[in-house]
Amino acid sequence: MSATARTDVELDGDNSRFVGQFNIDTGSALSVNEQKNLGDASVINNGLLTISTERSWAMTHSISGSGDVTKLGTGILTLNNDSAAYQGTTDIVGGKLLSVPTLPLIWQVNTLISITAV
Repeated sequence: MSATARTDVELDGDNSRFVGQFNIDTGSALSVNEQKNLGDASVINNGLLTISTERSWAMTHSISGSGDVTKLGTGILTLNNDSAAYQGTTDIVGGKLLSVPTLPLIWQVNTLISITAV
């Protein structure tokens, strides 16, 4: 599935059987609010990936690309090295962002983390 030509796509429902790939082009956006929205797909993010969750979510999906990630909601989002392989800005607007293992993630050199929630 691709978000192209400056489109905004919001995934809803149970896509847990989807094992493909989501491509987000520059200027496009993909929004999810539950882990099952992404299924078992990988994400190539060159636009904006918005993750809004009110509960704990251990991100097991591979996320790569130069796009930005925005974390919304009061829940806790946990990233591992595969899910933090993108090079864009991480904007934490709500909730918490954790890394597993507890050692620092291997963030790309040009990655910026912006925390706007307290």
